[in-house]
Amino acid sequence: MVESGVVDMPYNTYCDQNRTIVLGKTRINISHCIDYTGPDGDGKYQSYYDYETIIFEMDGETVRVRRYKDTPEEASLLRISDSLGSRLLQLEDFDRNIIKTAVSFLVNSGAENVMYLDEANQASGYSQVPQDENGKLILDHYE
Repeated sequence: MVESGVVDMPYNTYCDQNRTIVLGKTRINISHCIDYTGPDGDGKYQSYYDYETIIFEMDGETVRVRRYKDTPEEASLLRISDSLGSRLLQLEDFDRNIIKTAVSFLVNSGAENVMYLDEANQASGYSQVPQDENGKLILDHYE
């Protein structure tokens, strides 16, 4: 019990429904996950997140994406892993085939708003994937 009188509950993560899709040279692993704290004695949760983790693998590179169940029209690119290690995406990464493939897959599966975790964005922590002068995702046309 903490000083406020609120009981600390453990944070739990549960993932299931792993499935794999192979598109050309790209392997896509999709897991359904729920992170939660609770329920308390009244059946209430302190936190509850229902989402998919999508991992794209191609040519020794990996991109991790998250898509929440309550906002399926949105998807967020979280990290890229390559020969230099795991890190947040930089603008020059959007020229990589794995990023183009990931964004194209997300758009084709219903994501209207594709963002990336951006440490430079102090307001929300996320920025829009680059767009052309007409507001269309530059990567949307990648084949």
